[in-house]
Amino acid sequence: MANAKGFMLRMSPEIHHKITTAAKANSRSINAEINERLKGSFMTGVFGRLDWLFCFLRGEQSKSFTLSILAEAIGEETSCRLERVFAGLEDPTFKLLDALAKHCKVNSAWLKHGTGQPFEAVSGLARLKAAGEALAQEKMKKSPFNDGDIR
Repeated sequence: MANAKGFMLRMSPEIHHKITTAAKANSRSINAEINERLKGSFMTGVFGRLDWLFCFLRGEQSKSFTLSILAEAIGEETSCRLERVFAGLEDPTFKLLDALAKHCKVNSAWLKHGTGQPFEAVSGLARLKAAGEALAQEKMKKSPFNDGDIR
C-alpha cells in the first residue's frame, strides 16, 4: 500500500486476542488481518459474492488467473468494466451477472440475489472442475505458442 494512511486503533484485550489468533491462523500480520476484515465488511451483497467468486476461481486456476482473462472469456471488449465491478466501484448489471454465472457455472440466482448456493450440492465439485477446465482451455487457445492442437 504505497499511499497507506496510518490510524491509531484502540481495542479491548479480547478483540486483540481474536485478531492476533486469526492473523496467525491466516499467516498474516495483525495489520493485514484488520485490513482484510475491514475490506470484507464493505464487500457485502453482490460485491461480496463477486469477491468470493474471484477468490474461488483464482484458487482453482492458479495465481495467474486475472480479471482480464475472465472479461475476455465473457465477451467484454476490455477488462476495465469488470475491474470496476469487482472493486465495488460500479454496480453490475443483471446481464453481466448472468454472463459471469453462465461462464463460471455458478447459480445465477445466488450471484444476482444471494438466494441458494453457488453450486448445486451434488455436482458442485464437478461444476467447479468443469469451469476450471473450460477457463484453462480458453487460455491455451489464446496462447501465441499454441499450434491449434489442444488435447
